[in-house]
Amino acid sequence: MKIHIFAASAIVAMTLAAGARAGEPTGVAACDDFFTKYEACIKDKAPPAQQAQAIAAMDPMRKTIRDLAADAGTKPQADMICTQIMTSVKAQSATIGCSF
Repeated sequence: MKIHIFAASAIVAMTLAAGARAGEPTGVAACDDFFTKYEACIKDKAPPAQQAQAIAAMDPMRKTIRDLAADAGTKPQADMICTQIMTSVKAQSATIGCSF
């Protein structure tokens, strides 16, 4: 299990420069729902000058999840990473009044 977590972390790091666009489905329903709610909240609550950057910051994570979800062998890792992202981002987003 430690190897899988390390591999997933490495994939996240490698995708920082190559993201997927906002709105593209990941193949993990819970993640897609979360990203939709996150983007709506950012558009509603974040200052206009920061909205594009906040939404684009999620693109590498969206791509990682989508890539992992595309393979049945790594889909469980996609679910795990999605859960970690949601936990972290929900806490951070609460500071501007987001709740999902």
